Amino acid sequence: MELEEETIFTVMDLCKFGVKQEIQAQYGYGERVRKERSQISFHCKYPKCPAHFNVAILDQNKYKLIKIVEEHDHSAPNDKSQYSSVFYRKYLEHYFQTDDNQRAIAQLNAFKDLEIPLTGPSIPEMYAQKPRAIKRFAERIHALQTRYSPDDVVSLQIFVQTVQEESPDDLIAFEVSDNNMCFYYAPFEGKAYAHSIKTFHIDSTYKLLRSNIPLYAFTGKIKDFHIFPFLYFFCQLDTYQNIQVCVCAYLRWVTIEPEYISMDCAPQIAQAIEESIPQAQILWCGVHVLRAILRKSNKFSSQEKFEQFYNLMKDLVFKLDAEHEEEANAAYDQVLELLDTDPTASQYFNRQWRYNISRWIARDRREGDATNNIAEAHFRTLKHDYFPDRKNLRIDDVIIEIYTKVIPSFVIKLKIDQNPADDRVIRIMEKATNAEIDVKRQRKIESISMLNRFLNAVSDDSIDPTKIYPTLKVLLQRTHFI
Repeated sequence: MELEEETIFTVMDLCKFGVKQEIQAQYGYGERVRKERSQISFHCKYPKCPAHFNVAILDQNKYKLIKIVEEHDHSAPNDKSQYSSVFYRKYLEHYFQTDDNQRAIAQLNAFKDLEIPLTGPSIPEMYAQKPRAIKRFAERIHALQTRYSPDDVVSLQIFVQTVQEESPDDLIAFEVSDNNMCFYYAPFEGKAYAHSIKTFHIDSTYKLLRSNIPLYAFTGKIKDFHIFPFLYFFCQLDTYQNIQVCVCAYLRWVTIEPEYISMDCAPQIAQAIEESIPQAQILWCGVHVLRAILRKSNKFSSQEKFEQFYNLMKDLVFKLDAEHEEEANAAYDQVLELLDTDPTASQYFNRQWRYNISRWIARDRREGDATNNIAEAHFRTLKHDYFPDRKNLRIDDVIIEIYTKVIPSFVIKLKIDQNPADDRVIRIMEKATNAEIDVKRQRKIESISMLNRFLNAVSDDSIDPTKIYPTLKVLLQRTHFI
């Protein structure tokens, strides 16, 4: 769509415009920073939908609309959940930065200022936030604003101390010595879910934190839907002892003994897990195993031998699982036979793969994951959605953003799936009989019971009708009964 006239937005104007686009689409928009942080692209998050609009960043509180595509295509299959609106979150962030004493009416003011309709049968789920979630958001925005220091280590120390005082249910610590520092953080919201995870995934990135300090994430997939970061940690000295300190602190706090731990082939991670969780089976990511092999073709006397070796290893890593044990054993014997006539390749195989066979061979993997895609997907989300085109950041900036934005976003995704909108049919399985219970029917019974209690209370004057009148009126208006 060609823009006929120049449109300049303030932050609030941008939020209002974005909400208008979301309401029109009946779907949330995502955000991407483009072209060296000079532009922001907002796009409809429905799969394959072309609708989007771009703004140029003029200054801290001014944006210029430079492109908009309003035509939506929601014909593709979609099994994704809707998450909280990026514009709604921006509004609340700005709201709490300027007036954090009005938390009780924050949602009402947001609906009013952003012109979110309240007259429909239900509030769109991307704007439906419970008071507890808003309180948590306000507290984290407040934490982001306070007690900064030019020194990022001092700033992070103060921030961690604040969180420990204000949110004692979370696991968070920052230990600093002369030549080392270790930080770890695990949100309380993930504690209960951790007990249902069969395979935990651990990975790191060296691109976010300054001085090439690796940021680690301990992740897992909940109910085949959501990847959740159960633990973040970093150590200035990337040794297995420091990794072990952080992982053990988390496991003691959450009181679990993981069955499988998936990772890349980094030796310091494997040693840390092996010594801290000896009962867990270490699983090397199959993709990383094959990539590592591809880099060692020069160890083989001929390209033909290397290709034979690579194809056999590919079958052993991915194809020949426990159900094909005889074929796996035969393929492994072929590998050893192939290496017998190639001493350099045999030495490489013995050192890197032979004595770690249970970590990479599909035959021994049982129910563990074949790849470390879960951890890698989480870091892609972290880099692209929360830290786009940003590298070598202050340690306090990254951790505070993780605490105030990243974790709340992941928690909201879980809460939405836990408490879907009332108009969905929710079915749960009874363990004893495997019978399906229509939750709608159960809620109908409970609703009638509660309404009867209200009716009796008003009839016998045991409750002041003025206390429930406003609430009942709003409910009836929203459901079009009056």
